[in-house]
Amino acid sequence: MASNESPNVPFTILRTRFKRAPRQVIYDNACKLHEYCLNRDPLFFKETEFYIDRLHLDNHTTSLVLELQRYNSQDDELSFFPCLPKYRSRGRFQKDASQVKNKVHCTKKYAGHPSLLPGVFTIFCPHGIYYGFQVMASNESPNVPFTILRTRFKRAPRQVIYDNACKLHEYCLNRDPLFFKETEFYIDRLHLDNHTSCSYGYNLSMYPELEKLNSQCNEQANTGLKRIKDQLSYMTA
Repeated sequence: MASNESPNVPFTILRTRFKRAPRQVIYDNACKLHEYCLNRDPLFFKETEFYIDRLHLDNHTTSLVLELQRYNSQDDELSFFPCLPKYRSRGRFQKDASQVKNKVHCTKKYAGHPSLLPGVFTIFCPHGIYYGFQVMASNESPNVPFTILRTRFKRAPRQVIYDNACKLHEYCLNRDPLFFKETEFYIDRLHLDNHTSCSYGYNLSMYPELEKLNSQCNEQANTGLKRIKDQLSYMTA
């Protein structure tokens, strides 16, 4: 190698000597290699998963890696999706380690509790069919829906309706824009008033072709959970 830990070396080998990019790449500097590859040939590496080998993982000290390890270890224990098996891992992305926030962004107002369970994330199809649930570890974290969509769908859904769709849209495009390039994100009608300084493009009511779409499937189903609200609130994630 011409320089220590240069991602150009593995990138060049993979790009020139493989007809198709490997499904998985395990490398001691996988986070940098992942960013390097996606910045140069995202189409070639769009299906490739990058992992840091166990021996060198301790050399990576970002809180993100530790958080993802914790989340992935609990994922199967705290979720139930009988009709949505996992097709791929979540993956690790360079943006995960960034703490930089946009100066202008929507601020969604929500109520939280310092010690009770943040909530249960549920998914429904447009016809109101229940797909499954994921217990959330933190309030309104876009990582939960992103991980579900990224790992349990062969192709990203055409439309995603979510009460925090603006944040989820940004989160998805900052990590896997190719996977979500055809996905449209909308805020459901009930929660739109909770958003401030948010783009009108997320307003579901502005699209006549979606007028008959029931955006309240989740809220209607949540009414049935009120009977076990107290028990759910004191569960530990």
